[in-house]
Amino acid sequence: NNNTITQIEGMMGLISISFETDYKKQIVTHKVNLIQKKYASLLDARDINRFNTSYKVKDVQLMKETKTIAGKKCMKAEVTLENGEKVIVFYTDEIAVENPNWSNPYKAINGVLMEFQIERYGILTKFVAKRVTQEPIDDKEFAAPLDEYKIIPVEELDNMLNDLNPTK
Repeated sequence: NNNTITQIEGMMGLISISFETDYKKQIVTHKVNLIQKKYASLLDARDINRFNTSYKVKDVQLMKETKTIAGKKCMKAEVTLENGEKVIVFYTDEIAVENPNWSNPYKAINGVLMEFQIERYGILTKFVAKRVTQEPIDDKEFAAPLDEYKIIPVEELDNMLNDLNPTK
């Protein structure tokens, strides 16, 4: 149903971050498990736009070049950020997800991102898909109760993650 969950783990499993995206409701549930503490924020479209301001896309040029990533034919795009930096992105239309980037800075690209970079909390991270699997996911994954999580404003969660930046 066009919903996605993106999970990132680090610091030898001491921290995990997930973004559970509900495309129909246009809401992202941002969860953080920090050691033994669990926090969550619900982001609507306005929150998501604020969340993406640190890595703002100014222009997207679709290129003719293609390459295969994780068994999928991917198209190249050259993205110009507001600060003038140019970023190369590869995406595919071979994965059936409608409007897959509505909640990230690459919303102008109509395809699933397979190679891209993003900056969050002062850390630039490059992602490259290694494999794509088609398997059913129980709808309960997208409606997991938040009973175990302390619900906090997105700004508070954002500040908490900024404070974890090892370069500060």
